Amino acid sequence: MSNYKEGFLTGLLLLFVTRISPAWAEISLVDIGRNPFQQVTAEACDDGREKLATWQLQGTVRGTDYSAAWVQQPGGRWQKLGVETMLLPHWRVTHIGEQQVSLLYINPNRPCPGLSEAVVLSMH
Repeated sequence: MSNYKEGFLTGLLLLFVTRISPAWAEISLVDIGRNPFQQVTAEACDDGREKLATWQLQGTVRGTDYSAAWVQQPGGRWQKLGVETMLLPHWRVTHIGEQQVSLLYINPNRPCPGLSEAVVLSMH
């Protein structure tokens, strides 16, 4: 087999293995500087996720170059949100739609495997 074909097949196999191997995810966490002796946990993400789920989306305003949303926290406090607004430690507003806001956990120092889905606040 030519070197080109061997390289192509090796690359294809590597791509396939990295997509399906759960062990690969742990190796990549070490590569980004995670303490390899610290247990991988998602507790920090859960706490914020549960707290955000108690917030109520009360309204949104959208224009061609502008979008904002207003949420009310359980204590009655109001907060205005824009795309890229940081909420709680490491939660960022990623999208403001007509009747919903998406929030994503972003913390390069403590990734939360398995919790990469956004929290979505919807108007009732």
